Amino acid sequence: MYNNDYRKMRRKRIYIKLLIFWISLIVLVGGGYLFYRAHMVKNVTVTGNVHYTSEEIQDMVMTDELSHNSLYLSLVYKNKTIKDVPFIASMSVEVVAPDSIKIEVKEKNLAGYLKYVGQNVYFDDEGTVMEISGTYTAGIPEVSGIAVDEVVLNQKLPVEDPEIFELILEITKSLPKYEIDADKISLSTSKEITLYTGNIKVLLGSREYLDEKLNRLHNLSEALTGKSGTLDLRDDDGGKTFRPILTPDTGE
Repeated sequence: MYNNDYRKMRRKRIYIKLLIFWISLIVLVGGGYLFYRAHMVKNVTVTGNVHYTSEEIQDMVMTDELSHNSLYLSLVYKNKTIKDVPFIASMSVEVVAPDSIKIEVKEKNLAGYLKYVGQNVYFDDEGTVMEISGTYTAGIPEVSGIAVDEVVLNQKLPVEDPEIFELILEITKSLPKYEIDADKISLSTSKEITLYTGNIKVLLGSREYLDEKLNRLHNLSEALTGKSGTLDLRDDDGGKTFRPILTPDTGE
């Protein structure tokens, strides 16, 4: 009789312990799941991106289901940046709320690009090769008229005529100053400058009075909207007697 009661008591204790264990496990798993769901990213803010859309940047960071959780992202990207992405210097991820993150993009400072063995070689305003890619980047002017030897990423462009390249860099640095969107910059062997913007071919001529010519082009931008043809700025004398000449495109 005593043994039967003892066995019943023992089984009852085991059942109670199992019940407590399973209840605790359910509460723990359920709580963990709720905690996990509370940190699912719903809001993403992307800043500093030009080359890539915000959606493309988001896809680079949130590559799988786990990476849609802010807690996971805070652990993965704590004191780290994302590198080795074409045209991107770095990307950092900041958790601003359990369901919100901020991705800050720092793009490489591209001044222009030239075509080389089927690739686009992008360089910065110091002449350093920043990217070699088959991709075209809008807003970056193509440069023609300079010859280069073998190009190497993160090294200076090995130009055959440093003086011509110095002129190219001077032009590319000046374009943002005068809010000029150039599609292409071409230099002749005599260092005559031709700039293409939209449907307008701009003859800038020599390096002399370059700032004045670009400033005049900026001032004419509104009047040139919707037009096509060749704008001759070669005879600019610093603004003393110069009058720009626009030859309309006849379509021939």
